[in-house]
Amino acid sequence: MNVLIVDDEPLAREALRNALSGNPRITTLREARDAMQALELLQQAPAEVIMLDIQMPQMDGFAFLRELQQYPGKNPVVIFVTAYDDFAIKAFEEHAADYLLKPFEKRRVVAAVERAWLRWQGEQVSSMLVQWPGLLQQLQQRETPKRIGVKSKGRVVFLDPDSINFVLAEGNYFVLHLANGGAHMLRGMMGHIEEQLRPFGFIRIHRSVVINMKVVKEVQPLPSGDYLLRTTVGRDFAVTRKYKSNLSQLMALTIGTPRVTF
Repeated sequence: MNVLIVDDEPLAREALRNALSGNPRITTLREARDAMQALELLQQAPAEVIMLDIQMPQMDGFAFLRELQQYPGKNPVVIFVTAYDDFAIKAFEEHAADYLLKPFEKRRVVAAVERAWLRWQGEQVSSMLVQWPGLLQQLQQRETPKRIGVKSKGRVVFLDPDSINFVLAEGNYFVLHLANGGAHMLRGMMGHIEEQLRPFGFIRIHRSVVINMKVVKEVQPLPSGDYLLRTTVGRDFAVTRKYKSNLSQLMALTIGTPRVTF
């Protein structure tokens, strides 16, 4: 079985690669950092199974599938990879071979590839092209919610994510710092709020800091190997080595220079 991993996050590709290491069914395991590279690899040699991320720079997973439909012959089985698109799960269950949620569990990765392999052997996968347009339309018509609900002082306040500049941890609490100067203190874990805000363009840069990418002004390397992140709201933050790979999401927005890797 020839498998192609398509994901712009190096850590995600590494996690999938490690989970599939030693699988006797896999004869070739290739990786692409984006959809464009994946198309180039498919021109060189076909794949039977593609593990496809949805949100990628330049060409997302939806556009990649549309492009893939133009290729002649038998199409590969697609396993969707997603971090937070909860709305798509039911659609995946109905139309796709399988889906995987980040962070990955090895058991789920192995089971998904096994299911894809059985489908490849037992079906003419080209018939899936009839289903793909409906799946794409269903996913693209469903927008990410524009507001989030925050429990504060006995009530639920609905906020535009763009109104949040950054989130700071304080013991067993975290504080949402708002663009208007206000703040909301809530009880919970930073890992949870990180997952909730990631779809809205937030990244974690420190164990106690999650920041809205829209307020980032510049990133400066430090002699220590850490980075200094400057914001448009007059607050600077240190980006520790553990979280510096998250800065790649910022670099995906740059133009005119080669992509910087952290």
